[in-house]
Amino acid sequence: QTVKQIGPISTKSLIEYIEKTPSLSSEIGNRHDDVTIKEAGDGNLNFVYIVVATCASFIIQQALTYERCIGESLSMIIEGEYFEAVPSKEHGGLCREYVPQLDHLDRTIGMQCSEPPHIILRKGLITAIEYRFLSQHMFEYMVDSLFYGSLLYRPTTEDKCAAAVNVFVQWLNVVGMWNSVGSIYKEWRLKRIEQTWDLFHQKLNKDESGKAYLPAIYNLIQEEYMKELFHDTLGFGVAKMIRRIGGVDHVEDFESIREGSIRADSKAKALELANSHLKEKQQFLATHHASPTMMEIT
Repeated sequence: QTVKQIGPISTKSLIEYIEKTPSLSSEIGNRHDDVTIKEAGDGNLNFVYIVVATCASFIIQQALTYERCIGESLSMIIEGEYFEAVPSKEHGGLCREYVPQLDHLDRTIGMQCSEPPHIILRKGLITAIEYRFLSQHMFEYMVDSLFYGSLLYRPTTEDKCAAAVNVFVQWLNVVGMWNSVGSIYKEWRLKRIEQTWDLFHQKLNKDESGKAYLPAIYNLIQEEYMKELFHDTLGFGVAKMIRRIGGVDHVEDFESIREGSIRADSKAKALELANSHLKEKQQFLATHHASPTMMEIT
């Protein structure tokens, strides 16, 4: 069956699907009478369900053939779920501690199943939770997935084979810093971004002699590479901010603000920040150079 034949999953059809899928049915001990299912998607693209049983729990996510928040007038391809799952599985092999395990993938209906999260990070940040080891964990994930999954580490042939499906998830996501959480927490978030990049930079930008270059030449090339990488990262991050604000797939950071005028003002400030940083990204040499401008417009 295809996603068109099955259509969007519901609580009832999901239970039936689990019963007919051995890997999922065995996950809950083949007991379907005590299963509870909760829809947890943001309503933008996919259907996301949290499945909880006595002995296990997992996440079911299904892509649709259209944009969920708009309807069938805007068609989509369900292969996006597959191209999301493949790098996730690859990153799981590189940094198992920080990537949910992929338990099941059904390309025909655009569905994947993975182990459940404790809480989605975005939701924690919206409620002003201060995660003590956030920078350290983000840095370790970045190094393990971006470096060991790139041509900087892997053989050329292996990298070329993976290039078609290797989708990098951008680490810089500062959308929502202008809501009502207060200036102290805003500053805490900015410090986490600074620390994450600084740790990443320190790990990759080490003084080395190189095998084919003099130390001075090697270190200069490395310095220029890291500078270019930072500019690309900053540019991609703010471009994503613009897309998530002005595009179809909005973020909960803004949509959870009930007061319309405050929400509109917050979006305007975020777009102002993103636009200026996108145009002037070459002027910034490190995250702490960009942070003051983020605080100024709050």
